Amino acid sequence: MDCTTSSDALSDGCEESNVSEEEIHEAVLAAGKKAKNLCSFLYSIKPEVEEGNDEEYFPLQRSTARHLFGFDRAYKDSIVFYLVDGHYARISSSDFTDSVFGFSNADAYKDGVAIRNLSLQADLSLVREWIRLCDNNHAGSNFNCLPKDGISVQGFTVIDCKDGRNILVPGATCMEYITLSYVWGSEVSEGPDQSGKLPSTLPNLITDVIKVVIALGYRYLWIDRYCVPQDDYSDIKSLLIKNMDKIYSQSTLTIIATAAKCPSENLPGVSKPRIAVQKFLQLNSVRLVQWVSEIRHEIDDSVWNTRGWIYQEALLSRRRLVFTETQCYFQCDARGTWSGKGGSRMESIDYDLSTERRPPRRYRIPMIFLPRPEHYIGREVSSFGSMVSEYTKRQLSKDSDVLPAFLSVLTMFISECSGFHAHIHGVPIFEPGKNILSVNATGTLIMGITWYFKTNFRTLEDVAAAAIPFRRRSLPSWTWCDWTHASPSLYPIRWKEEFLNKGTMGQCIDIVHGQKLSLEFENGTILPWPREADLADIAQKIMLTGDVHFIHVLGWLTYLPVPISSKPEQRRQVCGRYRTNRVTEHWLLRLARERGMNVTDREEYVFKTWVYASWTESSLYSGGPRAVFYMMVLGETSDPTTFERIELCDVSISSYFS
Repeated sequence: MDCTTSSDALSDGCEESNVSEEEIHEAVLAAGKKAKNLCSFLYSIKPEVEEGNDEEYFPLQRSTARHLFGFDRAYKDSIVFYLVDGHYARISSSDFTDSVFGFSNADAYKDGVAIRNLSLQADLSLVREWIRLCDNNHAGSNFNCLPKDGISVQGFTVIDCKDGRNILVPGATCMEYITLSYVWGSEVSEGPDQSGKLPSTLPNLITDVIKVVIALGYRYLWIDRYCVPQDDYSDIKSLLIKNMDKIYSQSTLTIIATAAKCPSENLPGVSKPRIAVQKFLQLNSVRLVQWVSEIRHEIDDSVWNTRGWIYQEALLSRRRLVFTETQCYFQCDARGTWSGKGGSRMESIDYDLSTERRPPRRYRIPMIFLPRPEHYIGREVSSFGSMVSEYTKRQLSKDSDVLPAFLSVLTMFISECSGFHAHIHGVPIFEPGKNILSVNATGTLIMGITWYFKTNFRTLEDVAAAAIPFRRRSLPSWTWCDWTHASPSLYPIRWKEEFLNKGTMGQCIDIVHGQKLSLEFENGTILPWPREADLADIAQKIMLTGDVHFIHVLGWLTYLPVPISSKPEQRRQVCGRYRTNRVTEHWLLRLARERGMNVTDREEYVFKTWVYASWTESSLYSGGPRAVFYMMVLGETSDPTTFERIELCDVSISSYFS
């Protein structure tokens, strides 16, 4: 048999190969009268053929669990199969389809791997094994899966689910409790009575979750609609909302109901049967079962994944148990340091829970939820940007909720990330350091307010089709919280870590010297932000003084004229004494027209800009050295001394151009 070894197969032999025609012929003969069923089974799980490919040709390939799923060497003899489109050599590592199948009965794989035959009911005994595995192996200081400090927050209560009591009791520091993350919905439900007793008739989802809590061996449950006073006029409700980071991060497990669109719906696999999507075939004593692999799509495409307030619940949790329409998924916070025991599990694949896995290069059971900030030492800025981008994809019923619904994530960064000092209306204040900023305290504030939408415009057609950003007008214009394109946001938000650090060819990007920044609070207090400021001290003063209303800038303010007509033959367009690329020029033109700006006698739109950073590029390909300036484009307000942030851009001045 010819064997084509995959690129990451090791020296223990071939792990991926075509199944020869002789072997298929032998299998068909062995199947006898059931051969037709075998062919039907294979056809039912075939990959989708790209449009335009008239010929349907699907080679059957053999692999191992070690190779295909990224498991440890111990699984090198565990056989699995898959079909591929005949136009491609083998299955794509980035687009894993449901064409994988394998053996499901224990005798067929002894101590190996099987594709699980999913039941219409959730296998909660298997879930208990996942939790036990995490309990036993992730308790050390190198892991973040288990609560560390307990919770002590005034007014914190949990539901005692034992023997159907369903009554609120005070939470204790050492108490094990489960949290619930779900879609609140528009339904109005009755709350607990004055004694804390829950209504005798509860929404279907809540009833099912209580059953799961008991089945997993726990007693206490926290649900916001019952444990946070909904009609509370004291400070308890506000205090609990501000401490969501503690409530979720100190829980033993968070149950995530992605399949339920509202509390009246059941939890799939508990009181409601799950959707049967899995194909299988019984051949005598052997059962072939399709692997249901679309767990990420089920979660990503759920209504639960569109809600803004819910984002922090999954992120803050240390262990998550997700109920989808087809199966259960478990992910703990052992990512990055785990020895192979744990990480993520899905119900559709069954293997020896005690066998270690090496951290894989191509791991087929996805890690869906981002890990906590301390996993990103040296990459805090990019980590923060990723979380902001994920959050802004979601929907909020009120624009004023954009910051409150993200506050717990900000609190988590402050408490767990030593380089994250504070935030100002969501704007991050990072410690200057080797891997983040190599300058001074002023640079940290400049970097925080120079976030940008990563639009990736490449052509003028991209610019013409793009959505124009608009302000929510609930917060200052210099915070990302006040801007969106739609709900959800169309573009990710990023911060440039390389700003104020090192550019290409070792050239230094630096803030413009001599500029001064200060904060003005709503009560009129002015707080200077000097270059050598103690950021911890400033963070404390910000917290004590109140909300920041304005940022005062004393620096290089200039004008950027943008002609209303460009010269298409020129790659870089002339904007007064500056040059920029055609895409940037056309984007600025769109913004000017959207704002209704006036055209000058010189047939130009003129923007006020703040030049906050610059660097000198020395390149053989640019015709000599050129100075690059980073600008914040400003918009006029009713106050001639006050401007709002519109956009960021960079322009250049060549040495031969004046």
